[in-house]
Amino acid sequence: MPRYQDIFSPETLEKLNQKSAESLRLLLGNKDLMRVMMSSQALLNDIIAAEAPYKQQLEDLAVSIVKDTYPTLNDESIEIDAKITSMSDVERSLDEATPGEKRRRVINAITQGASVASLADFFRIFKNHIDEINPSLYEKYNEIMNQTFGIYDNDNAIAMMLAAVASGQKMAGGSSKIVISEALGIRARAICFPMLVHELIKGYYGILGQRGVKGDKETRQDIVRKVDTLANEPEDIRYGKFIYKAIDNIFQAFADSDDKRIQSFFFQDIYDLGDDEFFSFVENAINQNLTSQQIQWVQDTIGNIIDDLRADDLAASGITEEKHPYKDLKVTKEYIIREFDENIDPIELKWHRDNEDRIIEIIGKTDWKVQLENQLPVSINQPISIPRGEWHRVIKGTGKLTLKIIKEESTQYTFAGVLITNTSSEDGRPQKDILSDIRAIEGITIVTSKDYDTSGETSAFNNPNYYSIIKVKVDPNPYKTGFTSENLQNMLKEIRSIKGVKNFKLNQAVEKTTV
Repeated sequence: MPRYQDIFSPETLEKLNQKSAESLRLLLGNKDLMRVMMSSQALLNDIIAAEAPYKQQLEDLAVSIVKDTYPTLNDESIEIDAKITSMSDVERSLDEATPGEKRRRVINAITQGASVASLADFFRIFKNHIDEINPSLYEKYNEIMNQTFGIYDNDNAIAMMLAAVASGQKMAGGSSKIVISEALGIRARAICFPMLVHELIKGYYGILGQRGVKGDKETRQDIVRKVDTLANEPEDIRYGKFIYKAIDNIFQAFADSDDKRIQSFFFQDIYDLGDDEFFSFVENAINQNLTSQQIQWVQDTIGNIIDDLRADDLAASGITEEKHPYKDLKVTKEYIIREFDENIDPIELKWHRDNEDRIIEIIGKTDWKVQLENQLPVSINQPISIPRGEWHRVIKGTGKLTLKIIKEESTQYTFAGVLITNTSSEDGRPQKDILSDIRAIEGITIVTSKDYDTSGETSAFNNPNYYSIIKVKVDPNPYKTGFTSENLQNMLKEIRSIKGVKNFKLNQAVEKTTV
């Protein structure tokens, strides 16, 4: 069996163990292990009972969540078969060992980690739909996930799991496998809804991970047989969430898109690296110490993925790229008539916010949809009200989409300046998190950023002195008597007080416009 001690350096393994210990403290605190395990079992029984009347709805919601989040599943016609079932019907195979086997072990850990890391966000985003089924389930789901996956950070708990596996006891709360017949598919079984979503995400990342299994058919089958074992799962889950997060943080630092297709192809390109490059990249990602060549590779790879996706979609549609994913047929002070072409590239339909309250009315009938933050996509065959500053996106359907957008005028203020931040792994924060905190300041609606090179240090990744130019748009709604100089100074103080911000200096006076 390829052990993590044989895959990573002692320093990297120590870093993973430190993260695991911190995770254990955050998730379980000082709770006694046996009490937590007994509490988890009681909570799980409570969840199973609460889910019983809604089994079909929850199965459908699990599939919907994963398909909406990972559009590649629809693009590649990957079939999903997902069921909530009893413990006795949840099956899993066993077994375990060369560079190819070590690579497979790391990829399996990333697959497990991706699912664990995504669950809390999924439940938060789709909370309204869970509440519609049963309002008592949301908090229970979060609690059972914290307890279940928090246990994997405990050495004694892992020892108990391995002993149970060795004695033939059933430990799995769910299982999934990739089905290859006439069409590629994911088959998942689990004892409750959160486990079912976990297994579906694992199945999706498992498909991505197939790119990392090298050799002829017999060699690949032998690697999978040896490495994909139930005995390996506890440590795969323990370390995988930190390995996945380390790589995803790099992706988020350099990708200017929330398109899951781009992230999926990025992970596949990592899996395609040669053995030396693969293990070096993963170790350096964990230690937040990418080389300049690796940083350049990340930037080039993400750029190429975006270009390739756009080129492929445009080539298939036969249209040429435009600046906007739509054209305005009529623009007045009161409304806009806007048309989206039937051949538009879905990658262009990005999440965005507007600077005024809007009402969207469909002209004709359509199966296109709109998705608001924390909600599932909804039909736009009836008027949709979108408040100022709320994140939303259009989801492509068939045929053209023609909308009437009714908007209210608003006054907008903008200013710009040089932002100096510490994004180092030692005592800094990722630039993306810093910008997110700036956007969270009351009154700020949009923050755009670009490099400002004063010393040759232009990378936003792991940089103790990262210079950027940010442009800030201010919604005056909180400022009933206008955005004053005092309001500006208070806002600048808030920006400078954000953790990771070393300084912020205005280089453009406040501009007032009406939009």
